[in-house]
Amino acid sequence: MGKNGFFWFFGVVENRQDPVGLGRCQVRIFGYHTEDIEMLPTQDLPWAIPLAPLHNPESPKSPPEGTWVFVFFADGLIAQQPIIIASVPGYRRKNPFMQVE
Repeated sequence: MGKNGFFWFFGVVENRQDPVGLGRCQVRIFGYHTEDIEMLPTQDLPWAIPLAPLHNPESPKSPPEGTWVFVFFADGLIAQQPIIIASVPGYRRKNPFMQVE
């Protein structure tokens, strides 16, 4: 992670039904994953771990589907271990970089 630097991205939460109950979710990362869900289905996205403070008495909770999140890859260029740092207001769009009318 530190050797090659951080790789920061925004993405959108597509699934938060974590089968192991750790609060993970699947995030489609803008500019990294294709927006074509037939080419890369949601179920094939890696599971992202939400970052939580150490004094948090509860397990981390993933944001709802459609939420935009700020993420980095803990495994650098391998890009299979996204960590969610924060969420931002947003919603699913075909092209997330289009201006809102």
